[in-house]
Amino acid sequence: MLRRHISGLPWGMLLREPAALGWLATLPFLVLIVVDAIVMTVLSPAKGSQAYKICSVVIDVGVVGSLPILCLVTIPCLALKLWRAWPGGQGDAPADTIA
Repeated sequence: MLRRHISGLPWGMLLREPAALGWLATLPFLVLIVVDAIVMTVLSPAKGSQAYKICSVVIDVGVVGSLPILCLVTIPCLALKLWRAWPGGQGDAPADTIA
């Protein structure tokens, strides 16, 4: 039986969160990095070989794919959500009280 809640939130509410969607978008890239790191350690190709170059490019694709999503979607969405959840954090504070 599939659980309908993750820590009290229904699946539909969780998938409406932009931070959760950003995290889900980075997940395939992170899996790509982990699998390639395992391949690099198991095969341990000689430096400069074709297998080594392919593994290096796959790791670079994983990093270049995951970091922009994390930096431009997930982290700002989480920061905004925390800012709104903070008491009095609705953005209506006068500028002189922001230190």
